[in-house]
Amino acid sequence: MAKETLHLTAILPVLFCYAFEGGAEGTVAEVTREVYLMGTRCTLTTFAPDRQAGLQQIETHLRILEETEQELSTWKDESALSRLNRQPLGTPFQAGTTLCRLFQDLVFWQQGTRGCT
Repeated sequence: MAKETLHLTAILPVLFCYAFEGGAEGTVAEVTREVYLMGTRCTLTTFAPDRQAGLQQIETHLRILEETEQELSTWKDESALSRLNRQPLGTPFQAGTTLCRLFQDLVFWQQGTRGCT
């Protein structure tokens, strides 16, 4: 029996750029971190009043991206999307809330743009 596969190409807008009024002297710290997510090298950059605040911002956003990868990665066998892709047609699949909301959003945007790419 042939298995059909759902392939999603998720473009993650990974631009976390916060401009702040600097500290007492108007300085701003630029903090950059390179990571590997969804089979892609990503560079995260933020601007903060100091290095410690910048590191905290990067870590917060990195956790969000890593959680997203756990749901949507086709590179990780245990992700929700990979499990769905392996599911035989006609067999029930228990999708989590996050994945269900994503599909609702995808349908909304597909209908709203009439499928334009």
